[in-house]
Amino acid sequence: MEWLCGGLCALAVLGIAGFALLRRRDERRFQQWGSGRPTSAVCIHCHGRGWVQHTRRTLEFTGEAFADEAAPQTQCEICGGAGRVPR
Repeated sequence: MEWLCGGLCALAVLGIAGFALLRRRDERRFQQWGSGRPTSAVCIHCHGRGWVQHTRRTLEFTGEAFADEAAPQTQCEICGGAGRVPR
């Protein structure tokens, strides 16, 4: 039983090490041809859509909670409506 547990642990360690080596090799390949990393990232505020829709809370009580009124969509101030921001 101890041999079985030891063998499974050794197999797991070898698998993780092999995965790390393959990942490192892929990163080196990207470094040769370019960074592989995009120069912009998705805007977190609008989730890449470019538009933000906020709800306004009204003081009208519906019995369960206060009613929400949908506000018109506005362009994201962070990315200017592009959906992406520079890194």
